[in-house]
Amino acid sequence: TLAGGNPATSWNCWNAAADLYPMPVSLTWTEPQTIYSTRVMWWAYNDGGVIFPSDAKLQYKDSEGNWQNINKTVGLEHGGVDGVDGRWNTVNFDAPITTTALQLLISKPENSGIAGVGISEWEVYSKKFKAITSAKISGSTELLVGHTETYTGSVMPQSLEDSSDYAWSVPEDSQSLIQIEG
Repeated sequence: TLAGGNPATSWNCWNAAADLYPMPVSLTWTEPQTIYSTRVMWWAYNDGGVIFPSDAKLQYKDSEGNWQNINKTVGLEHGGVDGVDGRWNTVNFDAPITTTALQLLISKPENSGIAGVGISEWEVYSKKFKAITSAKISGSTELLVGHTETYTGSVMPQSLEDSSDYAWSVPEDSQSLIQIEG
């Protein structure tokens, strides 16, 4: 269950000392797991006590118990506070990783005082994650008869942008009014 409007179902580090950042957050298993991907949804609280992160890095524990960096970008996409319009940030690994622990190192904006950073949900998968969680269309909010407007589309998570296919379409009852060029 996503945190939604209930901060008790999310993780945060409100009031943590500044020298604890980047804040380590770990998922651990008693037996080694082979993982291919992970995704995280960030959390912020409406009073500003828990804010969205400014950076996040991933690490895994190797067979000797040492943390190793995963050189993949962890997205910082997010919706609104209190879990409104949450966005998944997906990371697919270049090769499978066998480990007993995965760790996020989360940074927060400078001069953010005692505000902590928050996680709504964090998931790990035994296969590459390929699902598009949402799409965004940018452009004019008004379309006038006889005028041409340009719109751009993008997918979430951004890490799937290059490998995603999507097509523009117009509802059948509007095709006499709107045409797609290109």
